Amino acid sequence: MGNKNIIIIVFFIALLSIVYFLGKEESESTDSINKKILNITGTIKKIKITKNKTSVTLFQDKENWLIKEKNNYPANLEKIKEVIEQLTKVKGDTFYTDNPDKHSKFELEDPDKSEDSKGAVKIEIMDNTGKIIDGIIIGKSKNSKKQSDTPWATESSVFARNLNSNTVYLCNTSVSADNAPSNWLKKEFLDIKKNEFRSVTI
Repeated sequence: MGNKNIIIIVFFIALLSIVYFLGKEESESTDSINKKILNITGTIKKIKITKNKTSVTLFQDKENWLIKEKNNYPANLEKIKEVIEQLTKVKGDTFYTDNPDKHSKFELEDPDKSEDSKGAVKIEIMDNTGKIIDGIIIGKSKNSKKQSDTPWATESSVFARNLNSNTVYLCNTSVSADNAPSNWLKKEFLDIKKNEFRSVTI
């Protein structure tokens, strides 16, 4: 075999290796990682949810949860319990990338730092001093119905990363990350019947 043929073979092997590793970086793992995204060690006293630079801040005052952006009106306790439970259960099932340059592909750019954060939702978890205990950024969802395309994925699967990490995972969990303050109001404030307002005097 001539030197020219050997050089051509080596070139193609090198080219195939590059294509393989690039494709591997873009594709998802076939193994379930089941890694917890959040490591909440303290008591949750405040939750801040931000999307498109609009935030809602929920904080605990004695036995009540209040909404900062609604003049400290009482918040829906059941809804807060639900989101806290969801956050403790968020696990990364599939590793995708740890390259921060690819965060925009998964809509995982920090909405407080990037104008191009699109649908990214940032949830900051704080203690009673306002110190951030942990946090998560939730990106776009992935609807997968093919057995060959992440068998454990569901319609609620979302891409997410820890606030302090560049690693992107596909998580088989949904989180009720609503950044509209009015949607967190205590239910009693919303259950006002129309017949209670028969007339208004100014």
